[in-house]
Amino acid sequence: MQSKFEKLKSFIMDNGYSMVEYKSILNSIFRKKIWKYEEIVGIPVDLKDNIMQNFWNEICSINPIYIKNYEKANKIIFQINGWEKIETVNLSFRKDWEDYCISSQCWCNFGCDFCSTGKMGLRRNLTVEEITDQILYFYLKWKKINWISFMWMWEPLSNPNIFNAIKELTDQELFGLNQDIITISTIWIIPNMYKLFDTFPNINLTFSLHSPFTEQRTKLMPINAIFPLYDVIKALDDYIKLTGKEVYLAYTLINWINDSKEHAEEIFNLLHEHSSVDLSFYHIDLIPYNSSSENSTYYKQCNKQRLNNFIEVLNSKWISNSVRSQFWTEINAGCWQLYNAIK
Repeated sequence: MQSKFEKLKSFIMDNGYSMVEYKSILNSIFRKKIWKYEEIVGIPVDLKDNIMQNFWNEICSINPIYIKNYEKANKIIFQINGWEKIETVNLSFRKDWEDYCISSQCWCNFGCDFCSTGKMGLRRNLTVEEITDQILYFYLKWKKINWISFMWMWEPLSNPNIFNAIKELTDQELFGLNQDIITISTIWIIPNMYKLFDTFPNINLTFSLHSPFTEQRTKLMPINAIFPLYDVIKALDDYIKLTGKEVYLAYTLINWINDSKEHAEEIFNLLHEHSSVDLSFYHIDLIPYNSSSENSTYYKQCNKQRLNNFIEVLNSKWISNSVRSQFWTEINAGCWQLYNAIK
């Protein structure tokens, strides 16, 4: 499926104009931060009129219908075609730094048991335009784009449009972003993973682990029955060998479910026994579970002592780790909390 910029380019060329007009429009959007086609100057009036008749006047196609601010986090719910809704979160960790968690699907059908979004079912994949416009919205507001994470509505590697979206985000005539400021967070679709790092070798990867025990992980994450952990570790090793980049293993700590010392020990065993690379390439990203009303009866955030015990075991094995900041949970913008905001 073509993006709006590909359609615009074809429309201009098909109507007897040249790349000069097309580049002038791109300059107005990406350098002058123009929001509407009618405000663009320096192109023929009849071309502008034809564009407005055949495209939306608004250059950014998604519409913010809900904005919630809290300290260093801004949550925006966008309305997309079909009256559906998606969510984007803008995080400001430090001065002059802007980080974005964006969506690649409208809801999700992978059914991870602890995830509210996974209980919603998949409405549809987002188009290239709907993915990139989440960044364009902030870009046109003169916001910096320091980091982009595909880790909101949800599995990016199951949406084939993700590849053209990344291509557009890194196109030097458009957003002009570097691959190495983009992270794909995935539960792992192995064939598309190989396509990803063959096409975009500088992309960063975060793999959702959440349990090192096969039976438990399959219960928590049914995708494990299709792409089991041992196959994923091999694929991650291949990525490391190809790129020389570190891989993050996202691990959500759920109280008395997967936060024991035995789980931490097994993470080491999993990597030690099945990885063929130096384990320093693996970093465990620990995420205290964010409860939602749908999951709060059974799944709860682990307590501080169990978190510290878990970290102590990882440190004793020399496994690199860190605890993810959670300051945006107050606005239901944390991992696994999306259901409350969207429904």
